[in-house]
Amino acid sequence: MSGSSPFCSGPPSRRGFMRMGLAGFASLSLPGLLRLRAESPSAESREKTAVIMVWKPGGCSHIDTYDPKPHAPSEYRGPFSVIDTAVPGMQFTELLPMQAKVADKFTVLRSMGQTAGGHPAGTMQLLSGDPDTR
Repeated sequence: MSGSSPFCSGPPSRRGFMRMGLAGFASLSLPGLLRLRAESPSAESREKTAVIMVWKPGGCSHIDTYDPKPHAPSEYRGPFSVIDTAVPGMQFTELLPMQAKVADKFTVLRSMGQTAGGHPAGTMQLLSGDPDTR
């Protein structure tokens, strides 16, 4: 009778040890993943959404495009006149006539805040979703 067994052939190699560890980790997380999948709405019941983010670092000023200040004193508002959009009460500057026509099809975000303490760090925080951007 030989002393070796197919079930215990000595200490595992590093690769074998990693396989066992990953298999154990996967088996611990599998019930949670299956539970989340069972609780999630079915594909048919989920509403389809799409987001297109227009990120313009260093682009046009907000007062010259999507956020004109027509009632602000002349030293604060931009040089362009305002036009009405397809959304009652929303105005853009005259530079955006085609977008003004379809303004009811998208959202304009005119204010936001961040806690990162500056434009570069705030940009990183916004794009990454990490509230603790350093």
